[in-house]
Amino acid sequence: MEKIRLGLASPGIWGSNIIKASKESSSVEIVACSSRRVETARKAAEAFGIKAVASYEDLLAEDIQGVIIASPHSEHLDQTRLAAQAGKHVLIEKPIANTAKEAKKMVAACEKAGVVLSIGHSQRRLAGPRTLKRLFESGEYGNPVNAVAYVGLQGIDMYGTNHWLLNGETNPGGSLYMMGVHFVETFQYLIGPITSVGGMVVRDLKGTTIPEIAGGIFQFEKPCLGYLGSHYIAPYNSTASFYCEKAIFHMEKFGRELYIQDSAFPTIERRPFPLDATPYDNPVLEELEEFGLCIREGKQPETGAVEAISALAAVQGLMVSAKEHRMIDLAEIIAKY
Repeated sequence: MEKIRLGLASPGIWGSNIIKASKESSSVEIVACSSRRVETARKAAEAFGIKAVASYEDLLAEDIQGVIIASPHSEHLDQTRLAAQAGKHVLIEKPIANTAKEAKKMVAACEKAGVVLSIGHSQRRLAGPRTLKRLFESGEYGNPVNAVAYVGLQGIDMYGTNHWLLNGETNPGGSLYMMGVHFVETFQYLIGPITSVGGMVVRDLKGTTIPEIAGGIFQFEKPCLGYLGSHYIAPYNSTASFYCEKAIFHMEKFGRELYIQDSAFPTIERRPFPLDATPYDNPVLEELEEFGLCIREGKQPETGAVEAISALAAVQGLMVSAKEHRMIDLAEIIAKY
């Protein structure tokens, strides 16, 4: 079977990971790339044996069926519109955009053109979330009543203050948009829709224009509260805990390890919990394989427009809440922002 031919916009640090994953794919191949910095595209082309082109428009003119967009969030709307107009299917790295208003325009463009729109929310595909999904649906340990996540890294020191991730114009949500959104999407995958949020941010610690520390609380449609803290200050961490009626589950390393705590009071003891088998060890490879099926067979992506806009609205809502000092309904974000 001939592989689906794809182009990649922005083969930087994360884009290179996507190319590496594609080398293991049985259904898709990345054949060309473009970047705002021509040298970045040239280096990727040399490293991975693909073609570098001078511009995104040139990439869309290549003999490809779809495009993967790993560019700054502020470019997602324009690049998606151009791809849809060219009849190319679209896989976008999360978050889908910087605002729900932009995201809705992207969805409309893809629907009008009849092309696939898939969004790279990969955390739910790891063994930890997949295992928790089964457990929560079974009710074996009761319902989750609290979900707590902390995520961040020393991004300011790592990237330097001139990087687009540390610019409030290109990444207004800071670590919330880059890392926190993973957990927000996973929360909704595991527990259900978030209905309202309340957020707080800390700025001006390190001379950037983004919120350098951010966090908030989530009200779910179900009787459960969620909490999220994110930062670009402290060493790397990625943990989440789910407090159920009969046990507490601790998820580490973004979802690659899972522990259970179900001992009787006052003992506090947690032990490893066996993970369910997943079809792929690499969630990015799974996304690519699914994208190929969506193009070839008309399959719907697991994380499409609905999931992506819900996740974006929650983190965008935290930003609006912090600015306006009030709780925010997600319906308001989706309708107005």
